[in-house]
Amino acid sequence: MEVGFMKFTDILFEDVREIWGKYLEHPFVKEIGEGTLDKEKFKNYLVQDYLYLKEYAKVFAMGLVKAESLSDMNLYYGSIKGILEDETEVHTNYLKYFGIDQNKVFDNRKEMTTESYTSYMLGIGLKGDLKEIAMTILPCAWSYQFIGRSLYEKHK
Repeated sequence: MEVGFMKFTDILFEDVREIWGKYLEHPFVKEIGEGTLDKEKFKNYLVQDYLYLKEYAKVFAMGLVKAESLSDMNLYYGSIKGILEDETEVHTNYLKYFGIDQNKVFDNRKEMTTESYTSYMLGIGLKGDLKEIAMTILPCAWSYQFIGRSLYEKHK
């Protein structure tokens, strides 16, 4: 592989491209892309992801607290704002569409995968340094970006 002017993250991605490609083979992702995902599965995802976002925002908040530079603080602040305003707005619109009371979403239990992942991230947020926090939160953002771009390219 020729490195040249590739960013470090691009090099890492190239090394695991095959693994990332498997995201696209998951039935949930395929059905989302094809528009055939069962409505109940989507509603469950919506609730679990809403629960997830609450914890995800907390991890960014821990990064904000641990940041030393104003630049880093602004980065984490902007991410928190984006999660709490933009991301949750998409969810609340879908919740309304499906007749799910937004205030009752937090009465739901997190499924094991949601609980395990958020507990792991919160643990790193509490104990880790800024680099560890970044490495903990990036896979989520990167995977959504990868899946979203791939589905867009396939179905545009």
